[in-house]
Amino acid sequence: MSKIGLLSLIVLLAACGTDRGGYDQRLDPTGPYAVALDKSGLPGDEACLLNVDDCPPEGWIFEPAEMDPSIAHDDSNCDFVMFGLAPTIPKWDEHPTAACLQRHWGNSGIYRQQARDVHVTSLPKLCGGPGDIDEIRLCSLSWKNKPTPWGLAGGAGCIVVKLETTCGV
Repeated sequence: MSKIGLLSLIVLLAACGTDRGGYDQRLDPTGPYAVALDKSGLPGDEACLLNVDDCPPEGWIFEPAEMDPSIAHDDSNCDFVMFGLAPTIPKWDEHPTAACLQRHWGNSGIYRQQARDVHVTSLPKLCGGPGDIDEIRLCSLSWKNKPTPWGLAGGAGCIVVKLETTCGV
């Protein structure tokens, strides 16, 4: 076989064997290849930013079991080092009834923090001064200052999704 014949055969086989990962779709024969994002390689927290169907279910977010009153701040497991606290919360466990439980949604990188009786030194929009909060917030390190399905996450990667306040405490 001649070198030109061999080269032609290799080019033909390479052209026929092109694998575009299942996305070899065109609207017409001369159009560009369709591009699709393969979310299977993304961590759950980043995929959630692209598609709400990849986020935790609403029941897991908004309706966790009530925190047992016997749970003390010593039993709390919220990681405030990883996700930080607002400057208006100098000491989250000021009250003896304060507690915070953190739960990871699978291996997604998404955490729910459910807090009770957290003292805040200033709640100007809600109380005009100090108060206590019960809150649920979702956190992910990949969400820092990014829009989420629930609003803009702050610099720590958290978004408050449920908030109850008691003013003047």
